[in-house]
Amino acid sequence: MVVQDTMDLCRGDVGEAAREEAARGEAAKDEAAKDEAAKDEAAKDEAAKDEAAKDEAAKDEAAKDEAAKDEATKDEAGRGQEGAARDNMKARAGHCC
Repeated sequence: MVVQDTMDLCRGDVGEAAREEAARGEAAKDEAAKDEAAKDEAAKDEAAKDEAAKDEAAKDEAAKDEAAKDEATKDEAGRGQEGAARDNMKARAGHCC
């Protein structure tokens, strides 16, 4: 009977140790899952920042292009006015060309 009681106690101790080990294993898995989720979130944040930077660069480039087009249009208009003024001067002077 003493042997049986000792065996039962040992099984109980082993069972408790096994439960504790399992609990530690679960805690480690949970911690690893949290770490992985944090890494995923950081990667998403970084991707969003990169996308925002690309969008901002594209907007800046579009604004520069628009400014260059406006400047070219102003230059063309200025040249047109200069040409018209020359034509008027030539007409007044009696030149045909």
